[in-house]
Amino acid sequence: MKSLITKGLVAKSSCPAKYMLTQEGQEAARECLMRSGLVNPAENLANAEVYSDQGAHSTPDIDFTPPEKEVPSTSTGLSRRRKSMDVPLESLERFMRMGYSKEQVLGAFAEVSESSQKEISSLWPAVLCRLREDQVYGLHSGSQSVREDCHAMSNAYTNSNGQGESRLIESSHDGGHMPEFYSSVTAPNSFTLRACSSSEQPVQKSRTDGLKVNMNALSIPPLSFGERFEDAYEVVLILDDREQFANQGSRSRRIIENICSQYKIKIEVRRLPVGDGIWIAHHKYLDSEYVLDFIVERKKVDDLRSSIRDNRYKDQKLRLRRCGLKKLIYVVEGDPNSSEAAESIKTACFTTEILEGFDVQRTSGLADTLKKYGHLTQAILQYYKSVLPEDHSKCTGVCPPFDEFVKRCQDLDKMTVSDVFAIQLMQVPQVTEEIAVAVLDLYPTPLSLARAYSLLEGNTGAQEEMLRRQSNNVINAGASRNIFQLVWGN
Repeated sequence: MKSLITKGLVAKSSCPAKYMLTQEGQEAARECLMRSGLVNPAENLANAEVYSDQGAHSTPDIDFTPPEKEVPSTSTGLSRRRKSMDVPLESLERFMRMGYSKEQVLGAFAEVSESSQKEISSLWPAVLCRLREDQVYGLHSGSQSVREDCHAMSNAYTNSNGQGESRLIESSHDGGHMPEFYSSVTAPNSFTLRACSSSEQPVQKSRTDGLKVNMNALSIPPLSFGERFEDAYEVVLILDDREQFANQGSRSRRIIENICSQYKIKIEVRRLPVGDGIWIAHHKYLDSEYVLDFIVERKKVDDLRSSIRDNRYKDQKLRLRRCGLKKLIYVVEGDPNSSEAAESIKTACFTTEILEGFDVQRTSGLADTLKKYGHLTQAILQYYKSVLPEDHSKCTGVCPPFDEFVKRCQDLDKMTVSDVFAIQLMQVPQVTEEIAVAVLDLYPTPLSLARAYSLLEGNTGAQEEMLRRQSNNVINAGASRNIFQLVWGN
């Protein structure tokens, strides 16, 4: 709560204390609720606290764009509203690291500041919401009427179908991007990969404007010159054998077989070192296997509540982030409102998505989860089929062999000094999993960090700011200062 008050999202008054969302806090909350698919964004915020099951049967779409296409910029519209102001350098750099241009950031600050009397430095949550809103709808912020039309179209689609559709977009765990949810009306002029529904509608190119996604972030398995993915590989979903539905002869196993038949996919059950499911590319002729850049962790609501209480929740997410795969999918199974810790679970879901870059998906139960896996498998296959042979050289990496991936993840189970250090860091105020990983990348042990501080002995200000400067503001000033106090403080 202290952080929310400091950032200007919550106002505190009276004694005993009472808390109220500020205007910026309400905007941030509405944006989070809208993008999560939990409630109708047109509803009153007071009613939006109900954790609706509306999106429980959502069908994930994956929207990718060939690398030579440019992301349409909203800077033109934003620049018209730009006004002279002193935007803190730290805030400007934070948004630019997220992929926004300087012109976009300054324009968003100018627009938000017109309706707020707060200090510029405290407006960043509302500015983020404004920038994200432009991304979601592919519109200039000034086109309010068009944006409202998009809201209405999205709501009408959801209400008429009884379900919403979302698109997974780039959520690279080391790139600082956060997952975004798109309504079915916001697809760009790019190759849209829509997971097949029960009506088996064909994959089509969308004709509306929106955000394009750089596909270069994902690795691909080895391919010969001119060879296409679908000619050499088949996509197989691998489920962990410790999952309840992996046992032979069980009712759940029969559900898996039905999913394989319905979605025309292959599912295998093996022991996985991390996560509850991954996707591999199995070579049709050489029998080699490569792990694709997607991993899913499934949590039932009761399990999620327990893991939050005993701190396994943070450790598990940290292991997922360190496994090397870029697309981190977190499936929450069940209705959080049925749990006694409903608010904690909802907060954890928002934190996992907004701050840590996971794609959080909700399902109503086991059968719905397996259907979600079926849709995801089809969408992943369609994405790799869309990668043209001439684009292979532009991709950033090669998928690791399955055996190599298993060995690398098993090494994560060995408790090292760095692992203990990471756990210690995550107990420090303002230190998230992302910040802990950033510190370990710079200084893998407490000793190495202490030596770095010793070189600045006598200059407390420089010591407190050292991690922030060296990480290019990935580690914020507060966390940098608190870590210094942990390692080097009196």
